[in-house]
Amino acid sequence: MKKFTDKNWQATAAYLGYLTHPTSALLYEVLSDSQLKEDVRNTMLQAADILLKKYPDEFTLELLTDHIDDLLKRFQNKALGDTIFRVGCDLQRKLGAEDRLAGAIHHARELKLTYHLILKALVSGCHFNATDEAGNRLPADGEFRDIYSKGIKAVLTSICGFDEIADFEVISEAIALDNLLSAYTY
Repeated sequence: MKKFTDKNWQATAAYLGYLTHPTSALLYEVLSDSQLKEDVRNTMLQAADILLKKYPDEFTLELLTDHIDDLLKRFQNKALGDTIFRVGCDLQRKLGAEDRLAGAIHHARELKLTYHLILKALVSGCHFNATDEAGNRLPADGEFRDIYSKGIKAVLTSICGFDEIADFEVISEAIALDNLLSAYTY
């Protein structure tokens, strides 16, 4: 459950944060952007809707909203020193079918709920290219880059677990988003 909440939302902050502030190294820095913070919060709320529908006896909207606001406050804690690199790296695992963002989208589709904000975070993750303090990338992220170089469809089918036919809508939306983000970031 933790990877679907805290870790999902942390990855969302890293991927959207890197996309909008590629030179920032720390999570609290990017979350000082009020629009970005609101985008992250709205994505978290979309994921909360999935949790509410999937586990109606375990969660309430108030509980999840309070948790989201508490996490955002913690993510903004300068003393934690959480780096965007640490929170976002290891893309093959974090964008995996059963993990963080792709897992949330699979659940949303199963429950017939919206997922467009979560999909934007996932596609933003494909553009994630942060480095550590020494300018290094995680070696596994080089492998991810090789897969992504074949197109986002390769990432969606081989890493995120989407089926070309059954998940045509997700893949089409992701391709459009990827094209938009590619124009924006490069």
